[in-house]
Amino acid sequence: MPKKHRQIYQPKPGSNYVHPSLGGSPRSSGDTQPKPTLSVNERLSNLRLAQASPASSERKRQLAELSNQRSLPPSLGQGILGQTAAAAPAPRSNGTSHRSRIRLRTPGPAPPPSWVSRLTSHRQALENRYYPAKRQPRTFGKNGAPMRTTPHDLARFLNMANENPVTPGSLLDMSLKAAARNWMDIVEDCFDSLDVIPAHLRVVLLSYLTTLGPSEGIDMAGLHALFPYPAEASSLDLSGLAGWGFTLKELRNWLHKSAKDSRDQLEKLQDQADDIADSWDQDASSDDSDSIRFSIPLSLDTDIQHLTKLSLAYPPSSISWTDLLSLSKNLHTITHLSLAHWPLPTRTPNSTSPYASLDRDFEEPALVLRMLAENTYCLRWLDLQACHSWLPALIHRSYVLPLSDSEDWTPQQQRPTGPNWNGSWRHLTYLNISQDPSSWFPTNTTILKTSSFRQKMAKTYFRIGVKHQQIIDDLRDYISTHPAQREFQINHCGSCHPSADLGDCWEECADCNAYLDMFVGLMARWLERETEARTVARGIIAARQGTGVRCAFDHGWQVRESYPVLNWV
Repeated sequence: MPKKHRQIYQPKPGSNYVHPSLGGSPRSSGDTQPKPTLSVNERLSNLRLAQASPASSERKRQLAELSNQRSLPPSLGQGILGQTAAAAPAPRSNGTSHRSRIRLRTPGPAPPPSWVSRLTSHRQALENRYYPAKRQPRTFGKNGAPMRTTPHDLARFLNMANENPVTPGSLLDMSLKAAARNWMDIVEDCFDSLDVIPAHLRVVLLSYLTTLGPSEGIDMAGLHALFPYPAEASSLDLSGLAGWGFTLKELRNWLHKSAKDSRDQLEKLQDQADDIADSWDQDASSDDSDSIRFSIPLSLDTDIQHLTKLSLAYPPSSISWTDLLSLSKNLHTITHLSLAHWPLPTRTPNSTSPYASLDRDFEEPALVLRMLAENTYCLRWLDLQACHSWLPALIHRSYVLPLSDSEDWTPQQQRPTGPNWNGSWRHLTYLNISQDPSSWFPTNTTILKTSSFRQKMAKTYFRIGVKHQQIIDDLRDYISTHPAQREFQINHCGSCHPSADLGDCWEECADCNAYLDMFVGLMARWLERETEARTVARGIIAARQGTGVRCAFDHGWQVRESYPVLNWV
C-alpha cells in the first residue's frame, strides 16, 4: 500500500504568531527567567516617587493658581482693565431639530417648518382633534370614590318625621354642628367614649353628619362608635351615607350582628337569674333580679325589632335594589322610610334599558316595588322625593289575557303589578312625591295669564288642558298665600320702559322674547312632572276607594289628600 503523504508546513522566518485554537498550554522552558514579583512596600515606594516627580508638582501648582484667581464682571474687565471677553461656548449639536412637532396618531417624520409656522390655527385644530383638552378632574374622596351627595336641609329626615328635639340656634344645636364638622378628630380621640352621649342626641348627631360631616362620609367603624348597640336607636338617618362610606350589605350584617348580640346578652342574664343563689338573702338584695326574671324574652328570629325609622336617601348611582330587598326582609317594623333620589327600581341594572322610563316600561320596577311593599307591611310614611322618573310604577297595571279558549280577545283584564295599596301598604298615610327642591320652580305667575304663553306652549310642547289649568290655579293660590315665594315674581324689562313687567311687552322687546322661551321650556318640564305626580296620586286614591284610609300627598309646595273629579284626558 502506498504511504500517506503528510504535508509539513514551515513557518515564515520571523513569525511567531500562533492561533489561539491551535495553541495549547504554555510550556515552561528552562531558558525563560520568571519576572521578579514586587512586594507591597516596594509598590508603595514606587507610587511615592511617581507623585513626587517634577511634572506632577508643576501641574498641582498651576491648578492651585487657577483656583485662587478672582473672577471679574465683564463690564469691569473690558472697560477698565482692557481684557477681552471670552467667547461663549458653541451650542452642542445633538442632531435634533428645534422646530416643534405635532403629536400625530400615526408615527412618522415631523411636518415641514412651513406647514407649522404658516398655519398656526390648522396646527391647533389638529392638536384639538387628535388630543382634545383634558376635562376638569372630578373631585374624588376616599379610596377614589366620588364625593357623596348631601341633603340640602340640615337634619331633613328627622325634621320631616318630627323626631328632632333640638331647637335651631340653641347651644345644643351649635355643639352638634361643631361635632359634625370635626368628626374625624373626634373619632380618632374619643372613639371609645362616644356611647356616654344620650342615645337621642347620638341620633341627631348622625343626622347632622349627613350634611356637615366629612365629604367622603363615615364608614362602619364610625357608625359603630356612635352606636355600639344599635338597639339603642329607633331612628337611623343615613341620607348621603349609605352606599358611600359603607354598602347596604355591611349595614345589614351590622344590624343583624347587633340584634344577635343583644339577644345573647339577654339570654345570658336570664340564665344567671335562674341559677340557685348561694345565700338565702341574695335574691332579695338584688334589684335587677325581678326585672330579669319577669322580662319578656326576645324572639328567636333575626328581625330588627327596635328600628322604626330609616333614611337611605341620596345614594350613589351604583346603589343596588337587590341589597335593599335583602335588607328589608328583616325590617318588618319600619314605619318611616326615605328613598329620595333613588334610581329606577331594577334587579338587573346592567341589562335594563336606560330608556325604560321614556318607553313607559314599568313592568320590572312595579314588581320590585311590590316585593319591597310585602317586606315593609307596617309602613306609614314614605319619601320618594325626586323619583319622578319611575313614579308611574306605583300604580302600574298589566293586561292579562282571558283563560278561556274563545277567540274573542276584547275583554282583556288588568291586574296591578305594583304595590298593593289595600294590602301590604294599606297603612300608608303620607307619600312625598315632590320634585327636586334644588330644581326650578315657577314663581312668576304674571306670565301664566298671558295669551302669548299659551300660544307658545301649544306650539312648542303641548296644549294647556284641564289637568294643567288646575295645577296653574293651585300655583297662583299658593304664591298669593306665601309672600316668601314672590321673591322673583316681579321682573322689570328695562329695555321698553322701566315700569313694565315681563309679560306686557312680548312683541316689542327681544329680551322679553328670550325670557319667554326659557320660561316656557322650564314650565313645560315642571308641568309634565307635576301632572305625572298627580296622576299617581289619583290612581292611589282610586285604588283605595271604600277602604276609608286617606293618604296625604306632598308635592313640595302643597299637601293634598284628595283631588276633584275632572276629565283627566
